[in-house]
Amino acid sequence: IINFVNFTSICNKGIIIFDDNKDGIDKLTLKSAINFGVIEAENTNIKNITDRRTARILKDSSMKYGNAIDALEFRKTAMNLLKKEREEKKKGFDFPLWLNGISNNHGTSWFRALIFTVFCWIGFYSLFLVTTRTNEIYAFFNNQSVTWTFSNDISNAIKYLWSLDFLDTLSDWVNQIDFDNFWWTSILKVVQLIFASFFFIFGKIAIGYGIYQTIAAFRKYGK
Repeated sequence: IINFVNFTSICNKGIIIFDDNKDGIDKLTLKSAINFGVIEAENTNIKNITDRRTARILKDSSMKYGNAIDALEFRKTAMNLLKKEREEKKKGFDFPLWLNGISNNHGTSWFRALIFTVFCWIGFYSLFLVTTRTNEIYAFFNNQSVTWTFSNDISNAIKYLWSLDFLDTLSDWVNQIDFDNFWWTSILKVVQLIFASFFFIFGKIAIGYGIYQTIAAFRKYGK
């Protein structure tokens, strides 16, 4: 194993190759370096990259050399370091970077993006159903008869996932609300409408984002 490779402030105009270094490199730094050439580290395990510039130079160089797989890994490292830098400066939470990380691991995992999409689909549609079926749920827990058409719910869930006219499902449910009751019942119905609409529309946005992240991860591996 190589303990430390220090390329601080170098100007590389040639080719630097760490090829098939199975033992790995414990630490590599390219701080303040300028790279006009190629730095190739295919099949080399670099265990510790502590600055974003090093990760970015390795990513750009891997892309220049046609090594898209390693380029994605270095990009992921750079994004994680960027997230860490921003958290240290702001002492806060960076939501866009966090969301990009959990949805497709910064473009490196289409499978994670697929799981994220399915989770958003099932999760938000379930919240929508629970919000719209409060009467049935109340009756169920009070040992009253309940008619619940699961086949229609499954059909609507599939439509919710793929259909672009998904607002028809929301409109059909809204039209079923009866506001001609006591004033406090109408207020509860309005609250129910707000929460149901939020879960329905925001869930559709989350599904669209998940599908986009899945396609983006596929495309990056294909480049």
